[in-house]
Amino acid sequence: MAAGAAECPASRFAIIDMVIDLPNIRSGVFREYEGSYLLGMAAGLATESNVVGSVGGMDIPLIRRFGCGLAGGVKAVNPDAEVIREMMGPTLTAFNNPERGAEIAAGQIAQGADVSIMLQVA
Repeated sequence: MAAGAAECPASRFAIIDMVIDLPNIRSGVFREYEGSYLLGMAAGLATESNVVGSVGGMDIPLIRRFGCGLAGGVKAVNPDAEVIREMMGPTLTAFNNPERGAEIAAGQIAQGADVSIMLQVA
């Protein structure tokens, strides 16, 4: 994007979840962990087994931050709850593998999870 913005200085660009410091690029960086913290609070209140599952769509820093926020929210309202965190895989193709997602969810259910959250970017 930086190269394209430099080549087209009269055009305006926007990028999400990254900062590029050029005058014609607007960078949007969010505190994604705050929203997932609230979701974690809801999960922590909803669980009856005290086990919450979390499935990350892809193992990247953004999804890890979502997972940390979720776990923090669960623990804030239910300190006795366990949070099982797993990732689908290391690459973008992991998002397109419903069989793997079902396998992870079944494993979490077998470990007692009665609430499971899928974390991914769209």
